[in-house]
Amino acid sequence: MSTTDRLLPSGRIVQVPDDDPIHNGCLMVNTAVELGKTSAEVKHKVEAYRQMFVEHFRKSLEGSSVPEAADRAELLIGLFWGALITIRLSGSKSAAKPMAAQILKLLASWKS
Repeated sequence: MSTTDRLLPSGRIVQVPDDDPIHNGCLMVNTAVELGKTSAEVKHKVEAYRQMFVEHFRKSLEGSSVPEAADRAELLIGLFWGALITIRLSGSKSAAKPMAAQILKLLASWKS
């Protein structure tokens, strides 16, 4: 059985079998794509999860004195989830590398 290294939130790296459900991507992003087919409760939870990220991005941008922080936070969540969907569709984590490079350039330009 083949395995993949997985970084845990604790910072520890563990070996996870390739057929483990952990490799199915982000549950919230996967669910968001199917929101029209889910219950109102699920939709509410996904929207709350999304909003948590938007608020985190907004606060971080405001803390760095980035103008238009709220609008840019919305852009970042769209780019972030778009990258995750790109990875999911391609089946390769490297599929989002070009996106990530452009996002980093965009973030750097906001500091200017």
